Amino acid sequence: MDLIVFLPIGYFATLIDSRLKIFYLIKAFRIKNLNHYISDRVLQPIVVNQITRLEKMALNDPKKRNDTSVRHNYYVEKVFIMNIVKLIRFVLQILFLSFYIGQYWFIVSLSIDEYKHDKREEPNNF
Repeated sequence: MDLIVFLPIGYFATLIDSRLKIFYLIKAFRIKNLNHYISDRVLQPIVVNQITRLEKMALNDPKKRNDTSVRHNYYVEKVFIMNIVKLIRFVLQILFLSFYIGQYWFIVSLSIDEYKHDKREEPNNF
């Protein structure tokens, strides 16, 4: 798993120098890697292999070998689990997207606040 997303690198970098806000962007770009880890290409083989293994174990049992409902149950279970995985993936993608937009919003807000409260004092002519 990509742990760089969870590290507060941007916060520590801005403590050193406020111009190092680019680390917030690097952290936001790493979100797409987390999205890859929950894709169908990564998760589906894991689920299918596990259900197939359980199905083979059940079909090796002489009592269940001729029972067609056993095979049907594993197909239903496979479809059910894949739908649950898709639902969880959808929720995680919503969270990743909100975090991604939140990172950019935080950078823009930080830049506007820094611009508003600029440390340069204007000369007082009075």
